[in-house]
Amino acid sequence: MTEQIRANAEYVFVHEDQWMLEAIQKGLGSADFLESKPALMQSDAAMVATRRALAQLIAQESGE
Repeated sequence: MTEQIRANAEYVFVHEDQWMLEAIQKGLGSADFLESKPALMQSDAAMVATRRALAQLIAQESGE
């Protein structure tokens, strides 16, 4: 069953999601994702808070 689940997940990614993710990455280029002001859902709150906290710690550590 585990192999079937993995194969199904891979199929969905390759045939449904990969092209869109590659297009998004191409559009963003080297820009930071959050600086592009994306529409965020409530379920994104923890990820956004974590990224912002890490960015702040990195800036403090590098003296910015």
